[in-house]
This record gives sequence, structure tokens and C-alpha cells, in this order.
Amino acid sequence: MKIKIDFEQKFPIDRHDLATEWDYQSELFRHWAKRLREKEEELRDANDALNEVFAEEYEKIKEEEENKKLTETAIKNKIVLTEEYDKFKKIARALESEVGALKVDVQSLEMRKTALENLVKLHGQEYYSHPTVSGVDGDKFLAEKTNAGIKSALNKPTKKIKKGN
Repeated sequence: MKIKIDFEQKFPIDRHDLATEWDYQSELFRHWAKRLREKEEELRDANDALNEVFAEEYEKIKEEEENKKLTETAIKNKIVLTEEYDKFKKIARALESEVGALKVDVQSLEMRKTALENLVKLHGQEYYSHPTVSGVDGDKFLAEKTNAGIKSALNKPTKKIKKGN
């Protein structure tokens, strides 16, 4: 059973215009790497804010429950259940997801660069220059195509030349 997978091709390569692709590659990489760096900074800020909320809630619970003897685990469990902490946790998780997706994009661009390098090597070796057929079957194929071309040329109807009056 064959599985057909349709992947989104985010960074396609035009193998017939490698010079433009090379120029475009550095701009693409710089753009996506910059976006990744910006999101990583946002994530660090969100984690800092989350830690601040945790510390504030910790102090608040300790003051409110001063008469009760709460363990550290009980305090942490209460903090996790607060709306403020939950809000900042969701923001941090969303940013983590975005950072992960951007890391995949940057890695894809590194793979694209390798693909471009290999295409340039193949182009230099004239890999795409002309079709070739090898082996005994290839010789037979070429002979048949040649004979078919000759036969079709010989079987073409000739144009009748009309003579003027």
C-alpha cells in the first residue's frame, strides 16, 4: 500500500534559474532567521513575565495563608490554578510553538541551501543538458525512434504544386 503525502512546498527551487535562487537564498535565510530571533526574544520575555507572576502569586498566597502550614508543593499547586498564571502560561506556550515552527523553517532553508549546492554541481556536470539512454535497451529505443522519424518523414504527403494558367 503506497501512501501519498502532499507536503506544502514553502521554499521551492527553480532549477532553471539557479543564479536568482542563490541571490534569493541569502535574503530568505536572513528574513526567517531574524523572525526566529525576534520570537525567541518574545519567548524569553514571556517566560520572565511568567516567573514574575509566579513570584507575586507565591508571596500573595504565603501572606494570605500565613496561619496555615502549607507545603511548597501546595503553594505551587495553588499558583498554577490562578487565572493570572494560566494567562501567562498560555502566552508562553503559544510562543514556544511559534519558535518551534520557525526553527523548522530555518532548518528547511539550510536544507534548501544544500539542495542548491547540489543542483549547481549537477548543472556543472551537464546533468540536465540533454536526455541520454544507456544500455542495449537504450540503443534499441534510439534506433526505433530514428526509424520511426525517417518513416514518418517519408510518408508525409507532398504538396502539389499548382501551375499557373
